[in-house]
Amino acid sequence: MTDIVELILKKNNVTTEFMKLNMEEKMKVLELGLNSFKSVNDKMLSWNNKEWEDTMKSLKKEIKDLKKEKKEKLQEKEKEMMIFMKKTEEENENMRIKIKKHTELRYKNELELKEEKIVNLEQKLDAKREEITGIAQKIYQEFEEKMEKKEKRNEEKINKIVERYEGKLKEEMDKREKGLVHLNNSTIKGQDGELFIFGELNRRFPKAEIEDTHKQANRGDFILKEGAVNMLIEIKNYTKNVIKPEITKFYKDIHINKDVNCGILISLKSGICAKKDFQFEIRDGKPVLFLHKVMDNMKHIEFARSFFNLILNAGLDLSNKEICDKIKNDVPSIKKNWNKIRQKIKKFQVDMMGLVETQEGLMLNFFNLLKIKY
Repeated sequence: MTDIVELILKKNNVTTEFMKLNMEEKMKVLELGLNSFKSVNDKMLSWNNKEWEDTMKSLKKEIKDLKKEKKEKLQEKEKEMMIFMKKTEEENENMRIKIKKHTELRYKNELELKEEKIVNLEQKLDAKREEITGIAQKIYQEFEEKMEKKEKRNEEKINKIVERYEGKLKEEMDKREKGLVHLNNSTIKGQDGELFIFGELNRRFPKAEIEDTHKQANRGDFILKEGAVNMLIEIKNYTKNVIKPEITKFYKDIHINKDVNCGILISLKSGICAKKDFQFEIRDGKPVLFLHKVMDNMKHIEFARSFFNLILNAGLDLSNKEICDKIKNDVPSIKKNWNKIRQKIKKFQVDMMGLVETQEGLMLNFFNLLKIKY
């Protein structure tokens, strides 16, 4: 039977853990702990002697020398590394220069070949340009020759036409001049004035029915019928103002001829006694106008017909004095505006002719630039 020893231990984590072991494990722990304690205790005792101190100094020196050696080796390695890196950089730079030179040489050769090709192409292009220029000059020369021939033919045709029409124009101008001289002859001026106006009426009113009544008693010289207008026309070709008896005769003709509904007394080259130009009156319920110096402006006859057409189609009560007075007052303004319109049309015509001449000058410069005859 094995003897048993009872121990009393302070309770802590170590003792609590120790108590959990079985008997055999507890014995091993005690044995190991005791042996360790003895060994450590012996070492601790030797720490106090001089030998241990010398050993420690020696160890410290060794450690210091070892650190120094390691540091020196490390510095040497760093130097070697720097040398290696510098050498590597130099080698890389040399390699880069070699590659650059090689590349430049390669592309220089290719560039020279390309430039040579470009020079050849430019030479070919110049040759083609010269060829095309020669062809174009030849075509242009042929075109100019054809245009000159065509222009010459056209000029000849135009000259012939111009000569023909100039001849006709001269004939007509001679006829007109003779007619005007004839018209101014006092012995036959009345008859020729009527003939002249008859031609003008037919030219200016191509749709109207114009009756020559100058040989009929109390029928005026002409009766113009167009639409609502049945207009009696009396012509006077005097160098002096038309006298009152002629006005009285005109009133009488308006009164007698029931088929007419308006009338005009025309003085070709003079005024009319006691009557203003474009003076408006109502005679027997019929509107009448007095026109001065119509030879200077035949348009006044057209205006008179349009004026009567407007009044007659409006269905105005011409027996109403207020209406008649209103028309009388408005006629001078109408005439004034009519003259303004004529002046503006004339100015417009002059301006347009100026623009046409300017345009012709521009076209002439343009054709001269192209070396083409205009």
